[in-house]
Amino acid sequence: MSAQELSRYPPALLPSSPRLSSFADVLRAIPLARQYLNSAIVAIAVTAGQLATATLSAYAFAFLRVPFRNVVFGVFLATMMIPWEAVIIPNYLLMSQSGLLNTYPALVLPFLAAGFGTFLLPQFFLSFPRDLYEAALVDGCGHLRFLWTILVPLSRPALASLGIYAFLQTWNPPSGLQPPPPRGGRGRGHNDLVSETIVADAGALQEFSAAVAGAMGAPDDVAAEVARHLVSANLSGHDSHGVLRWTQYVGELDRGELFPAARPRLVHEAPVVAVFDAGRGFGQHSTMVATEWTMGRAREHGIAAAAIRHSMHIGRLGEYTERMAADGMVGLVTVGAAGSGSGAVAPFGGAARFLGTNPWSMGVPAAGRPPVIYDAATSTVAEGKVRLARARGDQLAPGLIRDAAGQPTVDPVQLYEGGSLTVMGGDVAGHKGHGLSLASALIGGLAMIGDPDPTPAGTMRRPETWGERLAGVFLVAIDPAAFGRASDYEEAVAGVLDGLTSVPPAPGFEAVQVPGDPERRSRDHRARDGVPVPDATWSDLSAIAVRFGVELRKGPDR
Repeated sequence: MSAQELSRYPPALLPSSPRLSSFADVLRAIPLARQYLNSAIVAIAVTAGQLATATLSAYAFAFLRVPFRNVVFGVFLATMMIPWEAVIIPNYLLMSQSGLLNTYPALVLPFLAAGFGTFLLPQFFLSFPRDLYEAALVDGCGHLRFLWTILVPLSRPALASLGIYAFLQTWNPPSGLQPPPPRGGRGRGHNDLVSETIVADAGALQEFSAAVAGAMGAPDDVAAEVARHLVSANLSGHDSHGVLRWTQYVGELDRGELFPAARPRLVHEAPVVAVFDAGRGFGQHSTMVATEWTMGRAREHGIAAAAIRHSMHIGRLGEYTERMAADGMVGLVTVGAAGSGSGAVAPFGGAARFLGTNPWSMGVPAAGRPPVIYDAATSTVAEGKVRLARARGDQLAPGLIRDAAGQPTVDPVQLYEGGSLTVMGGDVAGHKGHGLSLASALIGGLAMIGDPDPTPAGTMRRPETWGERLAGVFLVAIDPAAFGRASDYEEAVAGVLDGLTSVPPAPGFEAVQVPGDPERRSRDHRARDGVPVPDATWSDLSAIAVRFGVELRKGPDR
């Protein structure tokens, strides 16, 4: 079926125009052949290993007279009662401490011996007369020779049964293992055989993102801005606001919440103040349009502010303050939501959701050096970071989230099962993050004045009933030239930053950093070495690529 039909909601039961090329699209997007081969390699290796270990142990239990034989045999049988869930973590720790994570041996070694085979084969071996065994020994036949030349050929039915059982128990298609990089080639390290991350070029991800946005219905310039913004977030090290977000945007499209073709329009305009209506289009584009408006008016009047209503997710806020600072402006951007059941953050001292992550970003230009770019959520951790940890299968640091009952947890899944994020400052100084978060929502709520159909500004799924909530995007641009010579101000800022970076580092730190420096270093590194994308995210993107009929590739030499 066509890409348009794939993206239709609700979907049709049968395609109106079946196309064999759809199968080719799937095979291009997902390396099924490689994945089935990996499963076959693991299943065959485990099956061979279990046949070997079971045959040797069964021979010992059936024919050798050794002390405590029956006790040891009972221990083997007892292992069959240990549930698989009880050994997952010990196996993982053993493979990790052995340096075998992300390798084939990690999937094979823990399963080379199994209690079932050691139980099955001795029963079969005991059906042979012991006289046969003793006669072979009298004739000078050793244990291994007797086993290999006499016992194994006579035991083919039992060995075949065990082999089939072991293979079926191990077979788990499709496996996400990746082939090892060629020696001397450009690899990602010895532990990347079972790939936890895919490394892709920023250019390839940007092409994919622009194509998806276009296939969803966005105009070319809107699609280009969304793609640039998402990949810039990945390059800056903020993967939580990068291409991972496509699953969220597609879900919003399917629910009828996101209108990709929408363009922002001015609802109210005064010399230094404006209200934009994003029309529930891509928030990256509408916020950049508002950013350019505030910069233009600030250049003319010294300061300008804009509020945006009906916005969807606006991405990484530092993108907008970087744009302002690059033009010599001081920039301030926030997006927030507050109200009962809003967002994913519990207020300070509370055990239920009331606030969005409500980030703030500030940009300040400096002479002769990069600008200061502060960008942080008012929660202890951004929701996107939790989303990324869930995609990676990682645990969180303590104190970041609570479960639905208000109890602390390190499991990122709990946030999406009714849990909540904590405010910045935690249990000790959370009143500070609490106040900043509430201020973000109240100031962003200026966009809601006179709005008969408010939306949560991309901070959460739109509720069925709005209730008592405030939400919106708010931007301010300030031209230092309105206060005097802009160059004097930028030189003064640079002097402070020079003093900041010369402060001796505390124990455990390499240096004092200027906000924005980690992002700049990340951009240099990832532009050169590629952008890491978790396997789970890459699988999601692959499914999106198939759905919209676009190409997802890693880029050259990946």
